[in-house]
Amino acid sequence: MDEHPTPSSSDQESGPGERHRISAMVFEHIGEAVAITNRSGRIMLANPAFARFVRQPVHHIVGQQLDHFLASHDPDLHPASLPKWQQADFHEWNGVVWLHCGDITPVPARMTLTDIPVFADQSHPLIACFTDLSSQYRQQRQLWELAHRDRITGLPNFRSFEEKIQHALLASGHKFGHILLIHAGGIAEIFGAHGHLVGEQVLRALSTRLKHLCPQPEDVAYLDSGVFGVLLTGREHQEALALARDSLDALMASVQIDTQHFHLKPHVGVCDYPESGANTADLIRHARLALHEAELAVTPGVRAFSLEQDASVRERLTLESHLSNAVKHGELYLHFQPQVSLEKHHCIGAEALLRWHNASLGHISPTRFIPVAEASGAMLRIGSWVLDEACRQQRAWQKEGRLHVPLAVNVSAPQVLEDDLPEAVESALSRHGLAPRWLEIEITEGLLLTDSHRAVQTLRKLADLGVRLALDDFGTGYASFSYLQRFQFHRLKIDRSLVQQVAERERDAAIVRAIAGMGHALGMEILAEGIEQTAQAHILGQNGCDTAQGFLYSRPLPAQTAGDWIDHHAHR
Repeated sequence: MDEHPTPSSSDQESGPGERHRISAMVFEHIGEAVAITNRSGRIMLANPAFARFVRQPVHHIVGQQLDHFLASHDPDLHPASLPKWQQADFHEWNGVVWLHCGDITPVPARMTLTDIPVFADQSHPLIACFTDLSSQYRQQRQLWELAHRDRITGLPNFRSFEEKIQHALLASGHKFGHILLIHAGGIAEIFGAHGHLVGEQVLRALSTRLKHLCPQPEDVAYLDSGVFGVLLTGREHQEALALARDSLDALMASVQIDTQHFHLKPHVGVCDYPESGANTADLIRHARLALHEAELAVTPGVRAFSLEQDASVRERLTLESHLSNAVKHGELYLHFQPQVSLEKHHCIGAEALLRWHNASLGHISPTRFIPVAEASGAMLRIGSWVLDEACRQQRAWQKEGRLHVPLAVNVSAPQVLEDDLPEAVESALSRHGLAPRWLEIEITEGLLLTDSHRAVQTLRKLADLGVRLALDDFGTGYASFSYLQRFQFHRLKIDRSLVQQVAERERDAAIVRAIAGMGHALGMEILAEGIEQTAQAHILGQNGCDTAQGFLYSRPLPAQTAGDWIDHHAHR
């Protein structure tokens, strides 16, 4: 037997030289953009795909620093979040960056940076791989435009206006500002008498005039039904009133469309912050009250909101007083609204909904008392009670042998922004012997825009407990795509505002379809809430929604009735 056999052709083909040649060919021809740098970030090699990506020839790229190609374009991308590849203990980083690509706008890409352990002294080179995210971000931008821009005027819409006010309040500190609501009286009559084409032209003309008047044109919005909104930050009250009067003059001037001249009867309501309110809903409501008062006048005019005139303030104080003792007096209770599969129509879960009955006030709608509870600080105590009671009831159903389905509990922004929410959830689960998978925690979309860092920390801790996570009211503020990538929501709940007219408005159906596609791509179940008609359910199912909730299936029910309903509609 030959002790030294001759190497076979297959052995020769897989030798070091051949493998090196194949690796070099792969590096040159692979479609993914790749650059290899030394430990200080200086590029030693770049493949043609990287050269095409950054629109520079390879010989210009080699020798440059990698961070020369990284652009500070994404507001979510802070220097602290970039990889520290110069550090000796660096091994791998993965995240979204923006790349300078010649003269065009920086391009989003996912970068994976990994060290290559080839030297004993740990001065390993690094390999950076880039995946183009342009199409995803372009789709996100188109979806954002649909959700945040008015189709007729091109101005920010009501949803966007609310966000701007919310951001202004968060950033204001001790500063002040004003909200103006401007109604173009008579615009409905123009639409009715002359048709949508002429009416839309008039609205666009009015939009242009208001943008020219305002210090920041992007702070002008078109809300609906002939009402424009203007946000003025850091302006004195007299400046706001002056702009209101200028707006009146601008809108009172005739608008010419072809040979026709149209005259409008505008009115303006003015509200200042923080004196007139500390949250977006209150400020818009107060501005509407001022606008309504202005419209009561015979001639066009301006009215400023006054707290003393607001009967709702007195109602708020009354509700706050009674809410402070609602838990102690046993006035709160839960109803439960089933959730169903749109495909098979069986029950897949339920949501716990808070109710309040006071001996003096009677039954109070959640839309009245929940905002008061959140503003007054009572929601922390009430929220803890809701969480505990929901876990108790869920476990009671299970002990009765009823169908096991997840129970959703909506937690408020104050609860999420408190550090002890995960501990409170864990305590409630333990106290009632409930497995985490049977509890779903819902947070609202707007919360991600207020304090995203703290929300991230809280949601990660909740996910570690094993509870389900749902993003509620999606579509009211449209959270950034990057937010959805940060944590694994199990469910995305499309807000009822997109459901109400989905059967009549193709635009709403298109938004639902886009949201569902994005959610499914991220592994989330899509639930539509507020369904009241069979036609809505049919359209939503066709456009990607998996599950549904609303009066079409069941109103919120007391515990015993809800348990019976769930069992009756079980899929065993």
